[in-house]
Amino acid sequence: MLEHIGLTVFGNEFTDAPIESWGLDDLVVARARAAAPGKSVRRIAYAKDAFEPYYHPPRELFRDASHDLVDVIRRIAANSSCERYLVAVRFTGQVSGTNQTAHGIGLLTNWASGAFKNAQLFSFIGIVVYDGKTFAKHEDPIGVGARLAAHLSNPFKSEFFEPLKDFEVPATPEAVAGNSRLRDGARAMVAAKLDKELPAYLNDNGAAQ
Repeated sequence: MLEHIGLTVFGNEFTDAPIESWGLDDLVVARARAAAPGKSVRRIAYAKDAFEPYYHPPRELFRDASHDLVDVIRRIAANSSCERYLVAVRFTGQVSGTNQTAHGIGLLTNWASGAFKNAQLFSFIGIVVYDGKTFAKHEDPIGVGARLAAHLSNPFKSEFFEPLKDFEVPATPEAVAGNSRLRDGARAMVAAKLDKELPAYLNDNGAAQ
């Protein structure tokens, strides 16, 4: 996502850029295997639009949003017979100092960035684990308290944003995929998140709720 925050809401711009060539799905699998030595970890193929019901759910008066993701995983994992299912998903986070949000993986600029020389790479991904038989969601092994404490210990640094100095924003969405600075930066942010959290999610003591 290329996101530009204008001086007013009317100056906001959002553009999708194709980054399939960055291999982020393969990166998730590789880091999961590294975090679970001695266990069999395999990637389950899914259709390109499989997660649409989760990311763009239909508007229904009595819809229970908590079922959106697990329903998607049930369909993808049908007949896979795994002990557990781990999925890395995009989510929406707050842009510090504004009332704006950012979603998934992308590049952020704002009206104060001058000629787009300064930008921020962002990565909002979350990890969810489901029981292989019941599809009950495993509890977050790190916990809200530990995450809050980590944030309070260094409130001026965000794990979700990485500043890019002296950076020229690619002229077209297609040019994003070939930009090595963006590709390597995004992969590094995703890998750091996975390496920090996956061991706790993949141990044998995770309880389902």
